[in-house]
Amino acid sequence: MTVPVSIVARPSLDIAHHRIHEGNHFVIHRITKALTTVKYFLMIPPSGNPSITTQIHIIFEVLSDGGMTLELFEGGTVSSNGTQLLPRNSNRNSTTPAFMTVLENPTVTSDGTGIFEDL
Repeated sequence: MTVPVSIVARPSLDIAHHRIHEGNHFVIHRITKALTTVKYFLMIPPSGNPSITTQIHIIFEVLSDGGMTLELFEGGTVSSNGTQLLPRNSNRNSTTPAFMTVLENPTVTSDGTGIFEDL
């Protein structure tokens, strides 16, 4: 790519920002205080929907004022899905629904395979 000398700023591609304008960027914000037990979230990706042509990408931020361990598992087993959380579309003018379902406080009977751990 040849950049004309008249351009002062370096061009960049911001896919996340582009997804917001497309109406395909969703946010779930959760604050839980004074935890003394394990906190679980269940994420159910879309399945069997041929209209979905991209993979789901997740960006998460976890903050703690005390010691904690963050663990991500796949293929776990639950006896109850928990309470569904409402995702917000970052493009407030879009009516596009989120394809992934996120639930809080499922009853986990088996963790499954660990894929990430951080202290």
